[in-house]
Amino acid sequence: MKFVDLKSQDKKIKKNILNKINNILSKNDYINGKINNKVENKFSQKYKLGYSALVSSGTDALYLALRLLKKKYKKGEIITTPFTFFSPSETILNAGFKPVYADINLSDYNISVKSIESKINKNTICILPVHIFGYPCDMNKIMKLAKKHNLFVIEDCAQALGAKIKNKFVGTFGDINAFSFYPTKNLGAYGDAGLVSTKNKKYFNYLKLLKNHGSKVPYEHLIVGENSRCDTFQAVVLNEKLKTIDILNKKRNLLAKNYYKLLRNNNNVVLPKYDKNNKSIYHQFTILVKNRDKLLTHLSRNKIPYMIYYKKPLYKQKFFKKNKIRLKNTETVVSKCISLPIHPSLKNSDVQRICKTINKFYFQ
Repeated sequence: MKFVDLKSQDKKIKKNILNKINNILSKNDYINGKINNKVENKFSQKYKLGYSALVSSGTDALYLALRLLKKKYKKGEIITTPFTFFSPSETILNAGFKPVYADINLSDYNISVKSIESKINKNTICILPVHIFGYPCDMNKIMKLAKKHNLFVIEDCAQALGAKIKNKFVGTFGDINAFSFYPTKNLGAYGDAGLVSTKNKKYFNYLKLLKNHGSKVPYEHLIVGENSRCDTFQAVVLNEKLKTIDILNKKRNLLAKNYYKLLRNNNNVVLPKYDKNNKSIYHQFTILVKNRDKLLTHLSRNKIPYMIYYKKPLYKQKFFKKNKIRLKNTETVVSKCISLPIHPSLKNSDVQRICKTINKFYFQ
């Protein structure tokens, strides 16, 4: 059993991908190839994104969004979550802004709207929510709050492509939206790749300039941009994987349903509580547990793979030397969370063995 099994997952489409890659090699069409625009249109149509541009990574998608925000604000505070990967905070800092951390919900590990509101002040310019582990934040309330205070919103959808709030996809609420196709994501490339989207044509035109050295045509530069283009190889991989992503996400949901069924009677395990009107794509299946360290030892002895996302809040990273922030829910989650395998190649019998091993630890 593996925590992630990309080899098995891609087995059926590998031949098609290799044929398409060979075609690129024969044409020397390596950067911003003809397929890129086709894939961008597919994403826009399938997920109702408006205008979309493939970029070199999910991190670059966020950074380009923040570069656009830099046109309006020289400095300012951006409210975001401390319980996620480093990219949002990293790009906020690199763009010259200040990350301000709101607390998270214990129920779904997403940023708390109530906590966001408490952090808003005269220096606040933007809210950057992250749809953690494939479940959407409460974007309706976040957008209402943003409208009230005239704030920009950047959605980080790196872990949640295809997730829905009622019948509306994530990535359709914010002013600009960022996606990651890192190989371990539900829809992963064969290397780094990402996508930035917006429903604002002016924003989109500026983002396209930014990602390509500020240039529309070779050697003529309208602005100082970045090298954030997407390799044609990755566009080909994404094009093939788009054909199967719905089936794979459905499998993840079935596995999650099995986890809920087998762990719901264990009072030592806290399962995520999701709004039934929303749809998760279960990028991760993360639970809170008692006696975590001892449980992890027990899982390792029984050859059950696991991961801990994330071991410390972002405000406790070493470069924040003078940071005295303490957010109650975040501290609770980082001390108790554990992510269990939920990739599409996992069998129901694997989930049964995982849950049996966990239950045995607490009830033996």
